[in-house]
Formats: sequence, structure tokens, C-alpha cells
Amino acid sequence: MNNDEYREEFGISDRDLEDAMGRRSGFRRLTKEQQIYGVFNDSDAEEETTVSRKQKKSYTTPLSFVAGGVVQAGKKKEDLGEDEEAEMEEEEETIIHTLKGRKRTAARQTGKSKGEMGNWEAHTKGIGAKLLLQMGYQPGKGLGRELQGISKPIEAVLRKGRGAIGAYGTEVPIAPEPVPEEEKELKPHQWRSEGKKKNKANYVYKTIEEVIEEESKGGRRVVRTQVDNKVKVIDMTGPEQRVLSGYHAISSQAAVVDLTREFAHYDIPELRHNVTLFVDMCEHEIIRNARELNHAHDRIVGLEQEENTLKILVEREESQLKSSTRLLGILEDLEKRFRDISNPLTLSYLASVLTQLQTEYYEEYHLYEMGNLANSYLVPLMRERLSLWQPLSSPKEHVTLFQQFKDILENQTRLTQISPYYGLIWNAWMPLFRIAVSSWNCRICDPMIDFIEVWLPLLPPTIFQNILHHFILPKIQSEVDTWNPLTDTIPIHSWVHPWIPLLGQNLDIVYPTIRQKLGFALINWHPSDKSARLVLEPWLTVFPKAHMDAFLIKHIVPKLAKELNAMTINPQSQVLDQWNWVMAWEDLLPIVQVTTMLEKFFFPKWLQVLATWLNHNPNYEEVTNWYKGWKVLFPENIAKHPSVKEQLTKALDIMNRAVQMANEAPPRVQQPFIPFPTRPALLPTPPPRINQPQIRVEMSIPSGFKDLVIRRCEERGILIMPVDRWQEGKQVYKCGSGFIYFDKNVIFAKDYGTRWIPISIQTLLETVGS
Repeated sequence: MNNDEYREEFGISDRDLEDAMGRRSGFRRLTKEQQIYGVFNDSDAEEETTVSRKQKKSYTTPLSFVAGGVVQAGKKKEDLGEDEEAEMEEEEETIIHTLKGRKRTAARQTGKSKGEMGNWEAHTKGIGAKLLLQMGYQPGKGLGRELQGISKPIEAVLRKGRGAIGAYGTEVPIAPEPVPEEEKELKPHQWRSEGKKKNKANYVYKTIEEVIEEESKGGRRVVRTQVDNKVKVIDMTGPEQRVLSGYHAISSQAAVVDLTREFAHYDIPELRHNVTLFVDMCEHEIIRNARELNHAHDRIVGLEQEENTLKILVEREESQLKSSTRLLGILEDLEKRFRDISNPLTLSYLASVLTQLQTEYYEEYHLYEMGNLANSYLVPLMRERLSLWQPLSSPKEHVTLFQQFKDILENQTRLTQISPYYGLIWNAWMPLFRIAVSSWNCRICDPMIDFIEVWLPLLPPTIFQNILHHFILPKIQSEVDTWNPLTDTIPIHSWVHPWIPLLGQNLDIVYPTIRQKLGFALINWHPSDKSARLVLEPWLTVFPKAHMDAFLIKHIVPKLAKELNAMTINPQSQVLDQWNWVMAWEDLLPIVQVTTMLEKFFFPKWLQVLATWLNHNPNYEEVTNWYKGWKVLFPENIAKHPSVKEQLTKALDIMNRAVQMANEAPPRVQQPFIPFPTRPALLPTPPPRINQPQIRVEMSIPSGFKDLVIRRCEERGILIMPVDRWQEGKQVYKCGSGFIYFDKNVIFAKDYGTRWIPISIQTLLETVGS
């Protein structure tokens, strides 16, 4: 029996603290008898004691003393008389009788409190019962309007341990077991609290199946036959502290000894411990055997599954062995026919064998890479078939044959350099192509282009790029190097432009050579020769626009500017040959270059002739017709240009001022004047080509500040040219890598941002030159 269930609580309660600090209002002084006997005081004496408020002590009354008796010093007990001994015995009997009566009274009160409900109201005014009866409560029945509530009050239930609510099952109190009469009597040497029951040992019997099932659910603890560790654990959860050998011993509880059982004097703790250990070891052995049995069952299932897998693998290996045997027979027959002269191997038979291998032996075909048989059997047969083939004369021959093997060898896979079809093209087809390219004339490009276009769907991309970069393009580049535009009768664009769809930007490496040779041919060219336009016109869409404009500005514009500068303005007999030669290039040249030439070499002379004519009292109607005739000669896009409009407006202002001055001045004699034709004359027959040195078009003396800047830039090799931009109504020029414009003999240059700042000529030349 566990001793912690029969011990008194000697701790300090809240009531004790209140009594010690004097906070209780209803505190009363204990009587002398209560101080002596405590809780064992007789109930009759307790009933006689009345509770009264503490009265104030009067200090005016006389002092009184309590007699304590006379004690004779030095007198021993055996020296007392008979009367004194009898008196002491009576006092002892009185104390014993009082203790027994106190215990019987406490027992009667305990039994009475357990049998009745609400018995505490005997000590109160019964306000709780009165309120319930006023609300309609009927004793012995449930609460509520329909009497559906509980009929008994909620009772406190002592749980087995310290778990939460519901951890040990239902909270309904269990009826106490009847206690035998002999156990109700208290023994003199025992001290225990009232109202507590004695626990009896319960024995549980389990079968092997129950033990295994409990272990499978995780309810069994692992039995430990040895100490897991050397940690010292002190258990203070019980009435006494226990020193344990480890944490595993916490859950092991000592068996409760029932002293009332028969043979209780023969209870041996060592024997009980050994029996418990044997039981635990037996359970552990049962659990271990069950685990080994489950493991054996799992192992059997695994071995059966492995057996089935091995059977399937053996069947598959046997099938592969039979398939490999048949495949070996086909390959041996193929090798035999390849070496047999009487029954040689043919391309059609080889194609059928490869098709059979792909369909019937798909896995072996890809596993052993049998497509490489093309390098061993197909290439020699294909070389023999192509030995007499002329690719450029009959490009479509053998296309069907290669298409058949392309479908077989590719097998709808991506082409790579190591594919069998790639090897067939490289080893059988490419040697014949190299021979054909070596004898091909690059200026007759149609046969080669037709051949490549026919075979383009059958060529792997890498081989096609190899053909273009290592055979076609070097051949074209070599032919361009030997081309002479002055002596060759076949235009270069007729055999270079057809390769543009196939080569594309790869031809950019030959364009600089072509422009260089065309520029060399235009050194002795005269604007009256129309052949230069016919040669350059096909390259307008081929050359980049920037490169083409730079080429025309360098080789064509100076020739046209020279002719325009040499043109004579004569209203009486006007010759328009130079004008027509210049206007023939207006659709090829940048419009800015055309307007710049007119503004520099034509309009100064034209306005000067107009002013001179108006100073000689002309016929204003003839002057008007002359002005209109020249305006018609300007193409529409040039006539709408701002610089040309500005020059024509100046001419109208001069004519208006002349008319106003003529109205104010006295009349003068009108001079005869031959009217200017309203339609341009036909171009005369150009003179024959004459080998003459190139003449640089430049003026001996600059006519203005802008001409001075342009001449200084030309002397330093700086390219200055107008662009199609305007700033504050002024023409913008590109000078080197920067942009400038002129405003009242001042140069404005654009800095790194968006500002235009004035600079000097020397600063401009240093900045652009560096």
C-alpha cells in the first residue's frame, strides 16, 4: 500500500497566512481546552462554547491571578501519596475518555454529511434552498422548466494522476466499495486522513496476441535488461524522494504491499522484482519473435517478387538471344553477298535490309548503331553508281536514290555530323562536287545555282554551309579580283546578284572590291556618258545606303559639279546639255547633294544674269516667261526643297524691286531680247570617251565664309557634306564625326548633348581632325 495516500498535509494554507497576519475579522481566541486537545476536543465542550465578539479589556478593574498549584521542589513521583496518585490516574482516564469521544463525534458528523444533500445549510439561513423553491424547483427532480436538467449536484472526482480533463476516462464519480467493519476501527499506532480508500493491487492477464497487438500500436515500452546510462535521477514526485539509476526507471513503479492479504508476511521484494523482470523479458521475447516472423514474411514476399522479376528477365533475355541470332544471320548473309562476285550486293537489296532492321529489330538497330553499316557497304556501292555522273550537266540525276536512303538513315531524327546519312553525303557525294566546282566558270552561274537548289533539300545544313564558304564564295571572290570594269563585256552584277538569295550577307566581303574597281573606272568618266548610270543602278539596292551615298559623293558629284559650274546662263541662246546631264542623276544622288550643287554653282550665276537683265529695261513679260521656264526644269522633289524655294523667292524679290523702280524712274528705250525657250532642248550626242586626267573641281578663291570652311576641311582630308536636317532654318552639315551649320559667318557646332555652341575655324579643324 502506498504511504502517500495515508499521510497528513502539514503545509501552510491561505487560512494560516490570514490568521498569522491578523486579516481575519472573525478570529476568536482558543480556549485552554482547545489549546491542549486541538482537533480531539470533545464535541460537547465545543457546543457549549459560544462565539462572541471580543470585548474591550477594562484596565480599571483589580488584577486577578490564576492559581497554578503548589509544586514541591525536589520531590520524586514515588514519594507522592496515595491520594495524589489516584488524582493523577483520574486525570489520565479523563483525557483518554475525551479523545475517544472526540473521535466518535467526528465519525458521526462525517457519516451525516455524506448521506444528506445541502446539509451545510444547517449552519446558515438556507437562502439557497429558498431561492430554488421560489423559482419552481421540486426536491428530488431535475432543474429547468421541463425538469430536463440534472437532479444531483456536480461532485468533485479525484483523478488517478495529473493529466488533463478526460485523460483517464469519464469524470463520473465511482461508488465507493463497502468497507468491512473490522477495517473501520482505527489502530492506536496508525495515523491517516478520514474519507480515503485503500487501493488494491489489480492483476491483468494478456495473451500473446494481445501483447503483439499492443506493441504494433506503439503501446508497449521496450524492456531494458541493462542500465541504459549512468545518469543519476532523483524522483521527488512521491511522498519520499527516490534515487533512480536512469530515466528508464521513472516509469517503473514499486508494487503496493497489501498488509491485509493472507500470506503478506511472505512478500519478498527481490522475488517479486525477478518475477516482474521475467515477465517483461518474456513479453520482449514474444515481441522480438513476432517482429522476426513479420520480417520473414516480408522477406518471402520480396523473394517471390524478385523471382517473378528474374523470370521476366530470363524470358526477355531468351527473346533477345533468339532475335540476336536471327540478326546475326542477316548480317552474315549481307557480308557474304558483299564479297561474292557472282551474286554481288545491290543498292536495292541493301535498302530492303536496312528497312527490315529498322522495323523488325528496332531496339538492336539503335542499340548497336547499325546505321553505320552505310559507311561499310553503302558508300562503296554509291561511289560505283556515281562514277560516271556529271553534276552540272544533269543535276537531277540520282536525286531519288539519295532521297530513299535519306529517309532510311535519318529515321526522322535530327541530322548531326556523325549521322550515317551525313557520312554518305560526305564520302560519296562531296568528292564529285569538288571535281565539278574545280572546273566551273564563276561567270556562268546558272548551272551551279540550279544544281545547289535541286540538292538543297537533301544536303545536311553543315555540308551546305561548308559548300558555300569553302567552294562557292572563294570562287566568286577570286573572280571579282580578276574583274576589270573597263574591258569585261559581261556586267558584274549579272553573275554576282543571283547568289544573293543563297549567300546573303556572306557576299559583303566582295562588295568593297567591287566599289573600289568601279571608282577606278570612273576616273576618266564624263557626265555625258550614260554607261556609268547603267552600271551603278543595279547596286543601289545591294550596297548599304550609306556606302552607296559615299561612293556617289566621291566619284559622281565632283564631275556633275564641274559641269554645272561650267554651264553658261544666256537668256538669248541657252544650252541645256550640262543641266540635263546633272538632272539625269538626281534620283540616284541624295537630294541634299543636288540642292547643294545648285545653291553653290547654279543659282549665283542665274541670279546675277537676272539682275543684269532687269537693269537694262527689259520686257517684263519675257522675264516672267524666262523665270517660269527655268522653274519647270526643276524636278518636283527638288523644287519643293527649302533651299531651292529660297533661291526662287530671291529671284521674285529682285523682279518685284525692278518693277517698282521702273514705275518710279522715267521711261527708257527697251532693248531687243530673244525669249528663253519654255521647254528644255534635247540632249546633244555625247562626245566620245577621251583618256584625260581627273580634274578636281574647286574654286581658286572662296566666294564666302562657308566656302572657306569647306576648302579648309578638304585640305585636311575632312569630309564635309550636307545632311537632310535643318536647324533654325539653316542647312546642317556633317563635318567628320560632328554636325555644324552656318549663321551669318558664324560656325555653330553640336556638343555632346543637345546644345549648339559657336566655335572658330581652328577649333573645328582641331576637334574634327583629332
